[in-house]
Amino acid sequence: MSTTLDIVGTKIPKDVFFKAHPNLIKFPVDAYIKDVAFYQWPGSTAISCLITCVNGHEEQNFSRPRQDRCFDLNTGIEAAFMRTRDQLWPLLSFMERQGEKP
Repeated sequence: MSTTLDIVGTKIPKDVFFKAHPNLIKFPVDAYIKDVAFYQWPGSTAISCLITCVNGHEEQNFSRPRQDRCFDLNTGIEAAFMRTRDQLWPLLSFMERQGEKP
């Protein structure tokens, strides 16, 4: 069961996020995540996600449903996170080639 998180851009530790959304599968790239933040645009169903990595690198992406009547906040949060996390795989590959670990 997902817990509704603060969606006004406040950064939260990744452990808090994964605890609130236990149905998300964890991947090796998650070790590089320091914290996450979510923001729902006023009057919109669009949710932005900002991921900050342990080395300070940041990635951002968003999600929104195809139809506004299908909007669910927790699903939107998870979708925004997964789209943003997908952008981190090249970073993981680079860090592993450099021999760096989180």
